[in-house]
Amino acid sequence: MLFVPVAPDTARLPRLACPQGSGLGFGVGFTLTGVVVLAAARPVLALVIAVAGVALVSVLTTVPGALLVAAQSWGLHVGFVAGHFGELSFDEHAQRTGALLVVVAVLASVLGAVARSVRTAPSLSARASPVRGRAAGPSPARS
Repeated sequence: MLFVPVAPDTARLPRLACPQGSGLGFGVGFTLTGVVVLAAARPVLALVIAVAGVALVSVLTTVPGALLVAAQSWGLHVGFVAGHFGELSFDEHAQRTGALLVVVAVLASVLGAVARSVRTAPSLSARASPVRGRAAGPSPARS
């Protein structure tokens, strides 16, 4: 087994770009929708599971990626859980579900970005301490 030491730079999860986050969201949404449909669960439970899946993936991706994840999960939920055979309906339930998923996606993505920036920001003591053991001028080896 390969041992990888945990350093401050490798201890955090990477921020996924829009295409990777959207792909991950489709896979998660598809799997969760399939599990809910196969288990013949209630639509409210399916919506809670969809919201959890959107929030989980949105924390890892950018806001555009999170919006794509919300749209994919909305389509899967409205088409296969609330609707029949993948047919989309644009009734009041579908609108509320879409709005909820968009809000959750944006909030989770922003919170993920804030958590990353707080965790990776240098501390005040690290910025204030002088660099020791280094020459003040250019290296004589490079001249």
